Amino acid sequence: MTVGMGRGEGPTATGRLFLESAFVALLALVYLWPFRFYGFDVVDEGTILAQIDLVGRGARPYLDFETGYTPGFFGLHALLWSWTGADLATARTFGVLLHAVTAALLYGVAARAAGRRVAAAVTLLHVAFSLPISMRFGAHFNIPYPGWLVAPLALLAQVAAASRARGPGARPLMLAGLAAGAAFSVKPNSGILLLGGVALALPLAWRRSERGAVAVSTALRVAAPLGAIALVGTDLDAGYAFAVIAPIAAAAWAARLCDAEDAPVAASRPLVDLVVLGAAFLAPILPWLVPLWLELGAHRILSEVFLVDGGAAIAAYLVAYSPPSPATLALLGGLVAAALAVRSGRPRIAPLALGVGVLLAALLAEHPRLAAEDALLWLPPVVLVAGLLAGRSAGDRFSISAPERAILVVAAVAHAQMFPRPDFSHLAQIAPSLWLAGAVVWRRFADAWWRGLPDSRSDRWLGRAAIAGVAVIALTRALPSLVSRLGERMVPIDAGSRAPLVIAESAAPGFTWLAAAVHEVEGRTLRGEPVFSFPDLAGVAFLADRPVPFFYLYFVPGRPDRAAEHRTVDEITRIAPPLALVGPPRVAAFRGAETYFTDIAAALRQQYREVASGEGFRVLERSAP
Repeated sequence: MTVGMGRGEGPTATGRLFLESAFVALLALVYLWPFRFYGFDVVDEGTILAQIDLVGRGARPYLDFETGYTPGFFGLHALLWSWTGADLATARTFGVLLHAVTAALLYGVAARAAGRRVAAAVTLLHVAFSLPISMRFGAHFNIPYPGWLVAPLALLAQVAAASRARGPGARPLMLAGLAAGAAFSVKPNSGILLLGGVALALPLAWRRSERGAVAVSTALRVAAPLGAIALVGTDLDAGYAFAVIAPIAAAAWAARLCDAEDAPVAASRPLVDLVVLGAAFLAPILPWLVPLWLELGAHRILSEVFLVDGGAAIAAYLVAYSPPSPATLALLGGLVAAALAVRSGRPRIAPLALGVGVLLAALLAEHPRLAAEDALLWLPPVVLVAGLLAGRSAGDRFSISAPERAILVVAAVAHAQMFPRPDFSHLAQIAPSLWLAGAVVWRRFADAWWRGLPDSRSDRWLGRAAIAGVAVIALTRALPSLVSRLGERMVPIDAGSRAPLVIAESAAPGFTWLAAAVHEVEGRTLRGEPVFSFPDLAGVAFLADRPVPFFYLYFVPGRPDRAAEHRTVDEITRIAPPLALVGPPRVAAFRGAETYFTDIAAALRQQYREVASGEGFRVLERSAP
């Protein structure tokens, strides 16, 4: 049976769950730790590290360099670096520990919401699938994305929203607001969406008779889908309509005022709830936002921090949802058919429908890894919509309680972070909140299936077989990389003293250019001398311990726009870095930069001359006074 959200948990059970969560963290560390220094992503990881390095040297986000991340992220890493040293080891060690804590938190809250077996299954899936490893390039989880910091905060917000849906109280609202505010302090869109998700879940604990409940809940439930449509705007297509708009619309439908039988014992005050939530949200934000507001002004705060005028950024990074592959359609079809069989009172058909879907997906999948990632892109909106549209009364075959609905509502709104770039990298960063929502739907689906069977003993072997199958799938994904890491010969990547990196011997040729570029920069400049990089090579300067003191550290066509390009040209002339490092774009998002930023190219031709080159890079030395 389901372990309720905090119900029936005595001190002994709570202590046992804590120990189990700690064990989960230890297992996650055992798996992740060997990859702590494996590989390097020169674009995303290198750029973020170069920005943190600037903050460590005294630069300020938004004022001295452009960024989409708020000051809390840089302040945290700069503080860590001041304690332990400004190198890659600090960032990666912190990241691995953060992932272990997130896995433990996911297990703990999922165990209370869906039972220990389901919690173990979704946590294993999270570590295996949301933290992918490429033996050719490196471990994606090593990149210090702010989204990794948001992941445990999102889980806390979901738990707080579920607790608030069980009854009145200021503490859950304060926790949810603080979690959303902390998320905003490292990644603004994540914080805003978490706040919106928690606010949308509030009517689940309001009585219709309470003053203002109908008006406030109606406003929230109407604003949510309209806000989602406004977010996507003219870029709305079938993919975004299904993956982003539909879950939020379902969440708005599900966030109805509580029924009489579900009403909390004590009354709530809707307007007071919103005030408490908003005040807690602002508490971690105002200390850094007010000084920044005084320096930037209202217009730049709204456009650069709150991204109200984010058209250019969205246009630069916009990617449409790829249509689901045949394997994904087969898997989703099997899941939907199984759910409909349970809902219609035919539980014996459900395992057959699901089994056929899984078998077809396996047969249709041309590349297992890519097929799994494609399926995970489309699975969350299907599960969220199915769970949110389920019945809410105990008499329904498939029912989800108000606290569980709150978990799904927060996840549905947070899932809008997939706009404007719905790739697996962004999905991985919000995955824990989605895994928790999936655990709730899984548990309720299993309960409904179990209740429909004439012989309850069938639940034992089929349920265990399902969880065992999930474990096999997860281990099949994770263990090959771990075996290769421990069994294959590792060679160092000679890329400077700031990064004690290693790579598998078979993949080492792919990193020879990086070592060569770092040595060229080190040999032609003094430590601390500025370097200009274009369009996405700031990470090389970081490895060489050279700052990139420019407002823009990377150049995606359209971001910066042509007007802002002139600022970079002026900085090249004013700062006069002795060296410039240029090369063809290393990822698709930067494609066309060398032809788009013609003024930068002209300035480099006029003020610099090529002195060295290698595979994928050119070194330019300053010739003009």
